[in-house]
Amino acid sequence: MAPTPNHSSNSSDDVMVRTKPVSVHHQNNLNDDETIVPPIDVMVRTKPKIEHHEDNNNQSNHKRKLTRSQRQHIHDSKQIMPQLGHSTSAYKKFSTISIDKKAPNASWLKLPSINTLPHPYVIIDKTQKPYLPVCIYEISPFNVSSGHSQILKDLIITLMSLSQNCQEIKINKQLLGGIMKGIGFWPGSDSGKSAGVYSRKPGLSPHKIALDNMQWTKLQKYDKFIYSRISHFSQLAAQENQSFMEAAKLPNFSQLEWICDNPKDEFKSFSNVIVTQDGFFNKPHQDLNELSAWTYGIFSFVSKKDFHPLPTVFTPSGHGLHFPKLKMAINFSKIPGIMEILWKTSIMVHHTTNPPPEMINHDEITHFGCSFQINHKLFNVGDKFLKITPTAINSRVNGYCERNMQDQKRIKKILIVNSFIL
Repeated sequence: MAPTPNHSSNSSDDVMVRTKPVSVHHQNNLNDDETIVPPIDVMVRTKPKIEHHEDNNNQSNHKRKLTRSQRQHIHDSKQIMPQLGHSTSAYKKFSTISIDKKAPNASWLKLPSINTLPHPYVIIDKTQKPYLPVCIYEISPFNVSSGHSQILKDLIITLMSLSQNCQEIKINKQLLGGIMKGIGFWPGSDSGKSAGVYSRKPGLSPHKIALDNMQWTKLQKYDKFIYSRISHFSQLAAQENQSFMEAAKLPNFSQLEWICDNPKDEFKSFSNVIVTQDGFFNKPHQDLNELSAWTYGIFSFVSKKDFHPLPTVFTPSGHGLHFPKLKMAINFSKIPGIMEILWKTSIMVHHTTNPPPEMINHDEITHFGCSFQINHKLFNVGDKFLKITPTAINSRVNGYCERNMQDQKRIKKILIVNSFIL
């Protein structure tokens, strides 16, 4: 594990963080202009030969069943600051936004402007000790159509396309408005089933089902990309997620069926992804069912027509990601590109604020958000599956093929009914 930074320590084995003191001047409320928080350089220095990954290496050599010590390792990992960037580098420069004191009321943060090449930032909570990161983020410009920026755009289009055919999640207690949908595996609600992939809307036409099948086949090509993006922010976080998924024998979100030892799944990271849109907002909360130490998310405004990411046309007030305990929020309307974020959703109290009416009712643009997760209830299902045979597992899971068979049966019934009407 990477140690928690200690500014008073002179040990060469510690991660040393050098910062300049920064004062944060807060505005009175979320509708005021953004607070200007200038970025400052952070130098993270480690010896290349000291990787602090002993726990991860030991995990891969043990049995895949999750032991009590491994559970504790996952819990402990949520309390530490991860290594930023690639640990093979002796020196790595980052920029940081520091929250030095709590304001009487919430305020927007003004994010630094971006250049052609994206650059990672970390928001640090300095209101308590030890200093802890709230989130690590990077913004990719809309006008770049190569490299990871283009793959990000394609991933957003794929997730938005798939979400259009999924049933809405309406039982979430934190949901206050907008639409929330899931892709990947989830504890089963079908009769006689323990788990399965999220189900489609009933009554889809054969044409829409065919298009949906095409989008499903694209998912697996993003496995390596998502793993690489998490590693880009924190190699330790990526390795911990992968080790946990393998130990718990959970399927990756992109798998079509529950296959625990799929050789093609070398880049396991998350069991499902939640997609939000159309004026989504919710209550302040912690994702207590989230098992990953760090959750990976993507935010952008998109076209309702073709789901391509694009700049917002809305006023800068209203909609954003709010951290109530810090009285700090990130304004979605002021993000100059696609935001990737790695954050502690299970520890940090957070919520999406209520968007203005013109944003909810807009005909052409909506705000896309997604978070990749490892669900605790699904882990409990996987824990039970460790004790039964693969054949028995298949009988307890509604996988992609079985969902398709159910859809085909519905289509046949519709065709029969229509033939009688005609």
